[in-house]
Amino acid sequence: MVGIKSAFVVQAICQQLCDLGKEVYFVPDCIGDDDKERLDAIVKHFLPLYATSQSVDSFLEACGGNDVVKSLLPSSTTETVKYVSDCGRG
Repeated sequence: MVGIKSAFVVQAICQQLCDLGKEVYFVPDCIGDDDKERLDAIVKHFLPLYATSQSVDSFLEACGGNDVVKSLLPSSTTETVKYVSDCGRG
């Protein structure tokens, strides 16, 4: 799980996935909210009840994402990437 608005979108989708019997992982560094206290509460107390926390690096390694990320970036990119999204829209 990654996303913005931790108490709405991330929380709701996490609960839905758990209701469907899916194993859920979340990446705290890739979840945001406009209210820091709400974000901290969701990431530290709520999400661990339903999902397993992973670092960005361990998540990417587990899903082969480092290769995917590299394929999406221009070859001239030298910065550390924290978030990449490809919805397959061309």
